[in-house]
Amino acid sequence: RERLSSLAPPAAPKKATFGIQFKRRLSNDAPDRSSIISAVADLVPPSFSVDLSDPDYTILVEVFKNMVGIGVVKDYAGKRKLNLVELNVGGATSTNTKTAKPPK
Repeated sequence: RERLSSLAPPAAPKKATFGIQFKRRLSNDAPDRSSIISAVADLVPPSFSVDLSDPDYTILVEVFKNMVGIGVVKDYAGKRKLNLVELNVGGATSTNTKTAKPPK
C-alpha cells in the first residue's frame, strides 16, 4: 500500500487511475481470479480510481505454479504491454538495415 501511495502525485488535477491484469499458468490450486483481483484492489489507496481501458498504472499479477509475481507499470498500454516485438515494430529506428522478422 505504501508503494502505491508514493506513485500518486500529491494534489494532482485528476485522480491517478489503475487497472489490474491477472495471468495464471500451470497452477490449478491457486485462489480464483476474482478473489485475487479483489484482494489486490483492496490494497490500492483511495486516491486512485479504476480505469480498465487506459489506466495510468497497471498492476500485473502473475501466478506460475506455486509462485506469485506482482509489479506496477506506468503506461502499460503505451508500452505495448511490454511486448518486445511490438515495441520494435512501433516505429523505433535502428542503424541496422536488416529487419528482424518475428518468429512464427
